[in-house]
Amino acid sequence: MKAKPIKSIFLLSISFFFISACSLSPKPQPALNVYLLQSDESMKKLSSPQNKVLKINSVQALLYLKSNEIAYIQNGEFGTYAKHIFKNSPSSAFEALLAYKLEQSGLFKAILNYNTQANADLLLESRLHNFEQVFEKNKSFVNTALSINLIDAKNNKILAHKHFKFQTNIKEQNINAVIEAFNTALNQLGNEVVFWLESEIKMVQ
Repeated sequence: MKAKPIKSIFLLSISFFFISACSLSPKPQPALNVYLLQSDESMKKLSSPQNKVLKINSVQALLYLKSNEIAYIQNGEFGTYAKHIFKNSPSSAFEALLAYKLEQSGLFKAILNYNTQANADLLLESRLHNFEQVFEKNKSFVNTALSINLIDAKNNKILAHKHFKFQTNIKEQNINAVIEAFNTALNQLGNEVVFWLESEIKMVQ
């Protein structure tokens, strides 16, 4: 007769443990929307090819530009989108885009990545300072800033330096328009770097 209460307590304990375990189990996270930053086909063959090899060093950047988060500044405060991310970080995307555009341009004999063991005539060092959406009153834009050095690989002398900075308006306030503006800004930056290199190479001949 005394076993029934003990059995009931045991069953209640098992039920409580099961409910607690279920409540503590991780809840599935909502799927993130992933967007690709990629090169367009705007770069054409340039008429002044050089018989030189260029090595592109790894792009330096702040931590948030080395992550795949989409950053914004609103009312002076920094934030990132919760449900939207880039497939690749802005620094990695720019590095790949610049290499592709330089290959398209035919400006150099060869384009090398920073981790190759092959020798180069010139080095390209860059730092990405800004690449985020900025909200201002009733509009927003992508703020882009990059500094870059062209270096003689033989003596490590800086041959040329340039700071790029511009804004790209976001046409509509939705995520597709935001991503379009980011892509436009990245391609504009890549094109401007290629054209700058073309002019600088002529001067250092």
